[in-house]
Amino acid sequence: MFSPYSSFEAAAKEILQYLHHQFGFDLWTVSRLDGEEAIIVQAVDRRYGLREGNAFKWSDLICKRMVEGQGPNIVPRLTDAPAYRSAPQATELGVEAYVGFPLWDSDGQVFGTLCGVATKPQPKEIEQSEETFALYSKILSTLLSMDLQLKSRRGNSQSLDVDQLVDIETGLLSSTAWNRFIAAQNRRARELGSTAYVAKVGLLETEPNPMVQISKFLRESLGVSVVMAKGNSQEILLCIPDCDEWAGQQKLSMLMEPLSLLMGRQCVYETISGMDTTC
Repeated sequence: MFSPYSSFEAAAKEILQYLHHQFGFDLWTVSRLDGEEAIIVQAVDRRYGLREGNAFKWSDLICKRMVEGQGPNIVPRLTDAPAYRSAPQATELGVEAYVGFPLWDSDGQVFGTLCGVATKPQPKEIEQSEETFALYSKILSTLLSMDLQLKSRRGNSQSLDVDQLVDIETGLLSSTAWNRFIAAQNRRARELGSTAYVAKVGLLETEPNPMVQISKFLRESLGVSVVMAKGNSQEILLCIPDCDEWAGQQKLSMLMEPLSLLMGRQCVYETISGMDTTC
């Protein structure tokens, strides 16, 4: 009963349940920013049928306006906050009362928000609980910062092992290293709602690919964050962390023509759906 939370996710869930018990509201969420989207990490929903993993356009949300300082953190009646009232989310969900506080990561950047919405105006007395909401947002931000730092240290220590698990001929990750990396990405996705784009790139011809040249071009084009591994004799597996499927496809589609010209043969790519994929 008094044991520590196993993760940021577990702490967020219990805090949201407590806030719902104490203050009501139809929906409480902890969401994270991912590009132009806000993705629900944890939710306590009594009305809309929303759940973890659901995404919203960030520009549509009241939370964006709150983070930008266009209104207060607590609004018992949304009619008193014109900037919030005009948000598409307010109309879509029928929001009449709002509570929202930003969550910060270890680098001092906005990770996401702690948010509650209700379809009926709330008593003005809820404003007196601002310190309580602020306290929980600080607790969540602190746990998040510690969680991210811990995962970073684990990732660095694992990378020392992965560095030894390379294909000698190409310098790419071996299948064993790739499988470990994908497993780690899947854990990150479950715990923090992060995204990653996974695909395979190769030549249409059946002869072995010049993987070193292709991987060099991909790394120079996609940046140092891209992770690549040797697939079969015809393909390179790659993962672009913190990139959704649409953005990943856009990146690779623009690279196929210059890569084909460079190699003198047609290069193609194929999206690997989901991240729970190993080789």
